[in-house]
Amino acid sequence: MGQERDRGKCFTAEGIALIEEAMQAKGWDREDLAGNAEFQDKKTIDRALQGIAIDQKSIKKIANALGLNFNDLIDLPAKKVSTHSKSSLDRNLMGWQKICGEMLAKQKEARQLRKEATSIGAEVNVYVPLDLLEHKEQTRSKQDKSDSDQRNQYQEPKVVKTFEHDDFLLSLVDRQSKNKHIAIVGEAGAGKTTLLARIADELDKKQKLQIFVSLADLQGRSLEDHIYGKWLSEALGVQKDSINAEQKNDLFQQFQSGEIWLLLDGLDEMRAKSSADALEKINREIREVIGQSRVVLTSRLNVWDTYLNRLSGFDTFRMGDFSPEQVDKFIGDWFVEAGKPESAPILQAKLKEPNRDRIRDMVRHPLRLALLCQAFDRDLNTELPETKAGLYDLFVLYFYEWKPNNVDEDLTQDTLREELHLALGKLAIAGIDGDAGFRLSRSLAIKEMGDRLFELAIRLNWLIPIERDENDRQVYSFFHTTFQEYFAALAIPSWRFFLHHDIYNLENGIYRVFKPEWIEIIILWIGNQLQLGHTDIVLEFIYSLSDFNDLMGLESPYSYQAHFIATICVGEIRSDKISENIINKTINIWITNISQEINQSALKSLKFINFSLIESIFNDLIKVSESNKNIAQLAVSLGEVYPNSLVVKSCLKKVISEYAIAENHIELWVCINDLIKISGIEGFIEIESIFFNVLEKIRLNDFNEDYFFIVFFSLKSIAKTNKYHTVVKKILFEIILKTDSASSIGGRINHEQALYALAEVDPELSRKVTNVWLAKSEDESSLFANVKLLLKASEPSLEPFIVIYRLLDSDDIEILRNCIEYIESMGSKKQNEIVNSGILEKLIEMSLSLISNGDPELICRHIAKALGNIGIASQQVIETLENIVESMYPKRMDYGSIQAAISLHKLGCNISKYETFFMNKLITYNEPETAKVIKTINHNNMLATQILIGDILTRSGESWDSYECLIDTIPNSSIKVLSLIVSFLKNNYQNALNNVKKYGYDSIEVIEENYHQLIWLCSKNMSYPDFYKAWHSQIIYTHLEIAETNPSNNTNKIQILESQFIDCEVIQKELDRKANHPEIRCLVVDVRHLEQESDPNVIAKKLTNKIFNSIGRRIPVVQDVSCLERELLNLKFDLGVEKLAIALYGKSPNEAIHQLCQSLTDSIPIRPFTGEKSTQELIFKINAWLSEM
Repeated sequence: MGQERDRGKCFTAEGIALIEEAMQAKGWDREDLAGNAEFQDKKTIDRALQGIAIDQKSIKKIANALGLNFNDLIDLPAKKVSTHSKSSLDRNLMGWQKICGEMLAKQKEARQLRKEATSIGAEVNVYVPLDLLEHKEQTRSKQDKSDSDQRNQYQEPKVVKTFEHDDFLLSLVDRQSKNKHIAIVGEAGAGKTTLLARIADELDKKQKLQIFVSLADLQGRSLEDHIYGKWLSEALGVQKDSINAEQKNDLFQQFQSGEIWLLLDGLDEMRAKSSADALEKINREIREVIGQSRVVLTSRLNVWDTYLNRLSGFDTFRMGDFSPEQVDKFIGDWFVEAGKPESAPILQAKLKEPNRDRIRDMVRHPLRLALLCQAFDRDLNTELPETKAGLYDLFVLYFYEWKPNNVDEDLTQDTLREELHLALGKLAIAGIDGDAGFRLSRSLAIKEMGDRLFELAIRLNWLIPIERDENDRQVYSFFHTTFQEYFAALAIPSWRFFLHHDIYNLENGIYRVFKPEWIEIIILWIGNQLQLGHTDIVLEFIYSLSDFNDLMGLESPYSYQAHFIATICVGEIRSDKISENIINKTINIWITNISQEINQSALKSLKFINFSLIESIFNDLIKVSESNKNIAQLAVSLGEVYPNSLVVKSCLKKVISEYAIAENHIELWVCINDLIKISGIEGFIEIESIFFNVLEKIRLNDFNEDYFFIVFFSLKSIAKTNKYHTVVKKILFEIILKTDSASSIGGRINHEQALYALAEVDPELSRKVTNVWLAKSEDESSLFANVKLLLKASEPSLEPFIVIYRLLDSDDIEILRNCIEYIESMGSKKQNEIVNSGILEKLIEMSLSLISNGDPELICRHIAKALGNIGIASQQVIETLENIVESMYPKRMDYGSIQAAISLHKLGCNISKYETFFMNKLITYNEPETAKVIKTINHNNMLATQILIGDILTRSGESWDSYECLIDTIPNSSIKVLSLIVSFLKNNYQNALNNVKKYGYDSIEVIEENYHQLIWLCSKNMSYPDFYKAWHSQIIYTHLEIAETNPSNNTNKIQILESQFIDCEVIQKELDRKANHPEIRCLVVDVRHLEQESDPNVIAKKLTNKIFNSIGRRIPVVQDVSCLERELLNLKFDLGVEKLAIALYGKSPNEAIHQLCQSLTDSIPIRPFTGEKSTQELIFKINAWLSEM
C-alpha cells in the first residue's frame, strides 16, 4: 500500500504572526510571497494565512522564501480521518450537522420571498421526471463514423433511465455510479432550484452535511473564499474576521473526509466572461474545495449541453417535461389548493381543444403551467395564448389584481404600468448587457429606473432583495430570471437592437444576436411583436438573419449561427413559406454537415419548431428519396427530434422488411438497432419475426460473420424485458460455445462481444462462464483477455485486480503495456480496487526501476497516465510523477516526462516550474507532444498553438490529442490566440487538403471536420468584429509550411518561420550568450503584471523582487524609487560590470513605469519596451539600445 494522502498542516496563530512580520520586513505583499515561493498565484498563501491546512511542501516553500524555521510555524498536524480520531470526528460531525441544518433553514426563509411575489400561488407536489443521460464520446477516425455505427455527426444524448421525483430523492445518497457528482440541467423555470432545495431537505433529514450556494452570489469571489468567508460567517452568526483558524480547519476536514454535499445552484448565473469560462472556473474551484465530498450542480440546459465536456466526474440528469397526465394532475391539485376545485376541469378541457398543440406543449413546463393556472384563476374565460410572451402578458395582466392595498399608486392606469415596465426593461437590459447579470445593485436600479419607479417595483415585488454585498449595499433580483428577460424584451424598440450589420464599419455594428444570453429575449420580443400585429417586422428580422452575409463565404460560422437563430424565430410564428424554406435548409445542414458542433446547433434549433410542420417536411423528403438507406437516415433523424412520430416507425418497419427480403443483413441490423433506440421494445415487437428469422440464418454459419457484432445492441436491449430475457441468454450462450475456438476474426470478435453482452444480461452466469475461461488460460495473453471479461462480468471485487497485479511482473512488454493501458482506462472508477490490490504501489515501484534503466520501451508514459487517471493525489504519487518528469526530460522525445507533467496538472499540482524547460525544448524541436504541456500550463502560448494546429493539419486522424488540447483551451484563450487559430486555419486549410489529396490518403474528412469544429468554437468565443478581422487578415502570424511528405509519417512536418511569443528567459540567455556588449550587463524583466499599477513606488518594490530573484540574490527591503536606485547601484558594484542596464518588457505603455524609468535613467540605464513583438524582434531592439550606449 502507498502512503496515506497528506492532509496537510495549519499555521499556528504565532506562525501567521511570524510570517506577516517577515513579509513586512521585506516589503512584500501576498503576491510577492507567492512569487518568491514559486506558487502560480496567491491562493495557497491566502488559504494558509486564513488558518486552513495546506500540504507540507508548500509550508516549506513559504518558510524558505521568508528565511523562517518550518517548525516555528506549525503545531500539531491537521486532523486526519483515521480510526484513532473517529470519536473526535464524530463529535465535530454532530456539531456541523446542527450548523448546516440551521443555515439551510435561514436560506429557505430567504428564498420564501420569491414565492411571495404574488399573494396567491398554490404549492403543488407534482414534479417533472429526471432523465439520466449518457453522452456519447466523440469519434475521430473515419472508420468509427461508418453508416453501421452512426447516422449523423451529432447524436442526442441517450436516456439511460428515467427517474420519478421521489425515486430520485430516495436513491440519491446510496446511488452507485462511476461518477461521484451530479448535474441537474433544464430550462429556466423547470424547477432546478426547487429540486436542489428538496435535495438539501432530504440530506438534512438523513443527517448529511449540506452547503447550499447560489453561484450568482459569488460576484467574482472564488468558491473557496465564499464558503470559508461569507457562508461560514452567516452559518456561525459571526463577522468574517471573527472566524478562527480552528473553525475553518474543522470545515476543511469535513470536506476532506467526504462528509459534505456541496449544492451549487445556477451555473448559468455565475459571473464570468462566457459560459465556457464559468464552467472552467467552477471546475478548477471544485477541485480546490471539495476534497472527497460530493457536488450537486444546477445549470440551464443550453450552457451545459454546449460545454458538457468541461466538467469531469458528473452524471447528468435532465429535467423532463410534464406528461399530459401530470399536466392534468398539476391543474387539479393547484385549484384544490387555491380553493376552487371546480375550475380545474374547465382549464383541462380548454387545453385539450383542437389546434391547442402550441400551448399544450408550452405548459408541460412547471413555471409556465403555474403562471397559466394563476391567470386562469382570475378569469375562467381567459383566452389561451399562443406564444411565451402571450402567456407572460396574461400573467402580468392579472398580477396587479393580486397586489395588497398598501400600494398607493393607481395600478389600473395603463400609462403608469407602461412606464414601470419600460423602466424595469431598461434595468433588465443593463444587467444582461453588463457585468451585473441577474444580481442588480441598488445604485444600478435607481440609475436606470429612478427612485419613484424603483420603490414601486420593490413594493410590488417585481424586484426582491436577495443579499448585501461586501460594502453592505443591498442587491436585488427580479422575482424570477424569466421575468428579467420578459421585461427586457418589452423595452426593445427594434430588431436592430439585436443585429445591426455594417460590413464596412464593424465597430459601429451590433451583434447581440450571436450571444446566447439574448436568445430567450429574442423569442419573447418576437412574441410581443406578433401580439401587436407586427408580423411584417418579425419577418423582416428573420429575413435579415437568413440572408446574413459577412463576405466570409458559405462556410462562415456566423452565417450558420444566424440561420439557426432564424429557425428558432420561425418557431414562434404560424406556418409561412419562409418558415418552410428556412426549416428545409436547417434539416439539410443537420443531416449533411460534417461538423458535430454545427449538427448539434441545427438540431437544437429544430426543437423550437412545431412537430406537425417538421413531420410534414420530413414526409415530403422521404417520398422523394431514392434509396432505403436515405429513407432510414431521414427517419432516424426525425426520430431523434420526435421519437413518438408514427412516420419514423412506419418508415423503419418498411425499410427493415425490404432489407430482409434483399438479405442485406448489415443495413437490416443497423435499422433494427435504430428502431429500438427510438421506439424501445414496442417498436421491436412489430418486427420480431423478421429479427429471429434472420438470426436463424446466421446461426447456420456458426455466428462467424464479421458484421454480427452489430446485433449485440439489439440483443442486450430486448433482454431487459421478461419476454425475451431467457431467449437472449440462450442465444448468447450458444454464440459463446460455437465461437470458442473460432479461426475467423469475426468469430473471435463475436465470442468476446457475446461474453460482454452476457455480463450485462446475466452477471452471475457470465461470472461462472468467465471463471471457466480464466482457469483454461494457457498463457499470459489469454489470461489478460479473460481477466478483462471477468471485470465486465463481476461487481467490484479484488480477484481480477490481483491477476492484473501479477501480470505487471510479465517479461512480455506487450502484455505489460496492455495491462497498464487497461488500468489507465479504468482510472478513478475502480480507485479502491486498484489501491487495495496493490496495483498503485506496484506502478510506483515499477516507475523507479524503469527510470534507472532508461525506460527503453517508454512504459513510464503509460504509468504516468495511469497515475493521473486513478486520481489519488497522495504525496507518494506526486513525488513519483515529479521524479518521472525530472529524470526523463533530458531526452528529446521525453514522452514519460510530458505525460507525468500533464498528470500532475490533472491532480491539481502547479507545473509552472517546468515551463522554462519545456519551452526551450519546444523552440528547439517543435514537437506537438511538448506543445500540449505548454498549452496546459499557458493557454495563450502562441508557439504551442501554432505547432498544435500544424499537427492537426498535417497528421489529420493521428493528431487527436492535439485537437483535444486545442478544443479544451479555446474557451479560456485570449483574443490574440483565437485570432491566430482562425487566421492560421483559414490560410493553410486548402494547402493541407491538397497535400492529402496528392498522396491519396483518405483523411480528408477528418481534416475537414477538425477545421470546421475549431473554426466554429473560436467563433463562439469571439466577438463578431474580432472574428471577422482574424478571418480576413493576411498571414500575419507564423505561416505553416506543410511538408510534401507522407502524411502518416510521425516525423515533424512543420517549420516555424517566426516566433510569436515573448519569453524573457530566452531573451536573457541570448543576450548573455552573444555578449555583443561585454562591458554592459543587461537584465531583462517582464513587467506586464505591473501595468495596472499607478504608483511608481509600488512598482519599485515589486520590480526589486523580480530583478534580484532572477539572478539568485538576496532580496533587499525597498520602500520607494530612491531605495531601488541605491540597491541597483550596489548591485552594479557587486557584479563588477562597467554598466548595468535594465530592459523592461510590457504589453502597453504605463505612465507610472515611465516615471520610474525617468527617475533612474541618470544612474542606471533603464527603458521600457512595449508592443506585441516577437522574441527575436525584442532581442534586436534591446541590442540596438545597448549599442547606442
